[in-house]
Amino acid sequence: MNIFRSRRILRIHQDFHLGQMLYTKEGKFVIIDFEGEIARPNKDRGLLEPAVRDLAGLLRSLGYIAFFALKDHLKTSIEETFNALKGSEGEVVRKWAWKTANSFIERYFKYTSNSSISIHGVSNCDLDEWGLEACKIWRIERSLYEIVYETRFRPNYTCIPLLGLVDYLP
Repeated sequence: MNIFRSRRILRIHQDFHLGQMLYTKEGKFVIIDFEGEIARPNKDRGLLEPAVRDLAGLLRSLGYIAFFALKDHLKTSIEETFNALKGSEGEVVRKWAWKTANSFIERYFKYTSNSSISIHGVSNCDLDEWGLEACKIWRIERSLYEIVYETRFRPNYTCIPLLGLVDYLP
């Protein structure tokens, strides 16, 4: 893809989501579990990739939080929650997930803008436009990965990344 041609690649987490973060008593976040995506062959787990790919994984985990927050609130089954999330009952958590994701994106690129060439291989003036498109592409990729993962390991949860994928398609 041209959007990633000549861009900076580095060692990333590969399976970064909010479940990979711990909050310490000292008020700091610690990132854990650096073994990469379990569905990947071991030889591919150390591949260099764009840093924005980890951001996309983090953003996708917001969909899971929204889903299970609604499920717990409504005290419904996975199927009932899936249907509720598509309808008016899910509007608040869908909006929360989108606003939170947009806030993460905005702040991520704001705080990496001074180092945008070394982190992303993109000049500061092109960072916002490039970053939004790159995040969208990697969120689609992450949704597809999650569909495969959930189908293999937790089939009841396959609907969660399917909802996310639909959100990113035109």
